[in-house]
Amino acid sequence: MNILIVDDEEPVRDSFKKILGIFGHNTDTAASVEEAIKLLEKPNYDFIFIDYNMPGKSGLELLKYIKEKSPSSKTAMLTGYPLMKEEIAKFAGVDEYLQKPFDAAKIIRLVNKYHKDQQA
Repeated sequence: MNILIVDDEEPVRDSFKKILGIFGHNTDTAASVEEAIKLLEKPNYDFIFIDYNMPGKSGLELLKYIKEKSPSSKTAMLTGYPLMKEEIAKFAGVDEYLQKPFDAAKIIRLVNKYHKDQQA
């Protein structure tokens, strides 16, 4: 799968890239919404992980852009922000929700769920 990881924290981006790369997924990373939008000019991502709380524009703003420009991409909202509840994220249109901290097994299970859907 082609996967985009959008998070302002470099260790988070690096961890995702390493975990997903081990399982053969192609990954790109972006440190901001603006950087992600540039990468999304060619809508070729099967799955996009989006941090909710970033400097400048929020993950919800990016989600809106993705739904307009790349509606076939599946999305997961990442957050360590306790007030961002799963119901809010789902209402906004995100496909999945991950509360930080999370482990590698959960990330892989989530991606595999959609990878299987793609192959069917």
